[in-house]
Amino acid sequence: MNTRTTKCTLPYTPGCVRILAQLGMLWMPSAAAGLILHSPSVMETEECAKIAEEILKNGKKAKILAKALEEALNMRVRSVTGKEALEMLQEKTQTAIPIVSRECLEDGVEGLARAMFALPPSITLCSNRLYNRDDIGESLVHEMIHAYDYLVRKMDFSDCDQLACSEIRANRDGECKGKWMVEYFRRRCARRNAVCATQSMFPERGRDCVLRMFEKCFKDTVPFPKENDGMSGADSAEGPPRDRKDGHAEEAG
Repeated sequence: MNTRTTKCTLPYTPGCVRILAQLGMLWMPSAAAGLILHSPSVMETEECAKIAEEILKNGKKAKILAKALEEALNMRVRSVTGKEALEMLQEKTQTAIPIVSRECLEDGVEGLARAMFALPPSITLCSNRLYNRDDIGESLVHEMIHAYDYLVRKMDFSDCDQLACSEIRANRDGECKGKWMVEYFRRRCARRNAVCATQSMFPERGRDCVLRMFEKCFKDTVPFPKENDGMSGADSAEGPPRDRKDGHAEEAG
């Protein structure tokens, strides 16, 4: 699974425009791409890896997810270089889940990605699409939830409902985190993002799967403590939740 970014993702637009768009109050079609202002520079790969390592050690959500993965799978979770990741994935018996920072390709599966969970178990952070600590924290937590759902809970991502459930959970605690949010907008953000992500795999059924699974999966906070809301935004600075629009004009709810 991957955390995607498109022309309608708004990491560096003027504050009021960005917030309205993220809350779904302002529709910015792909044709408006010329209005989107990007940062003059993205994250350096080494800097991205160092921040990911720090988040694994000190980010509340990332620490809980790493511990849950390590205990369930008897595998370490580590932020590593590309060379180290390759060595880990080539082990006869894999003993670690590498989190590797690198520049991602501009086309294919990586073309829209900010981050990816893949098999053999690994997480990629696309340093050329991550601009700050917030981006890294959101993407890391998002993909670690997918890893937990697939590897520990044995969710089948070829099943529309189960993929939708994981996307709802990953967006709730990734892009849609934030204690400042009224619950309505956090739910709306998670629903919209999950629809876009699930429709990339199930174009015809994705929206229905998300709407069918939403209430159950939005409340499913495993492996976080019961009172997960008290941890909102813990792995990155407070800020508005981020709708990951993918050119779909249809409203999720």
